[in-house]
Amino acid sequence: MKQSNLKPGWLQKEIQFTTQEVSKWPNFFDYLIGKSIMSDFRARLMVERTELMQKVSKLETFLTSENSAKLEDVDRKDLLEQLSYMRSYLDVLDRRVSRLCNNV
Repeated sequence: MKQSNLKPGWLQKEIQFTTQEVSKWPNFFDYLIGKSIMSDFRARLMVERTELMQKVSKLETFLTSENSAKLEDVDRKDLLEQLSYMRSYLDVLDRRVSRLCNNV
């Protein structure tokens, strides 16, 4: 994984607006879209969703294969729990994507 050179809080330092300035915008996201920040965010969100869908699919395939029967019970149980959390996370990403698409 590529390490980022960005330090925590970089966005706050790059985009500094007062509450009064933000309140003048009809929609803060409209401003972000105009600055291409939002479109980059959407693209990253879609990549994250796609990658997670692939991981969920691969884990489901593994857990239904004969190879998973070779696992210790505790390991299989952990993988099933992991899959459950991954599906929940995917549901959250789906809701976020849906809201972003409806607010375009």
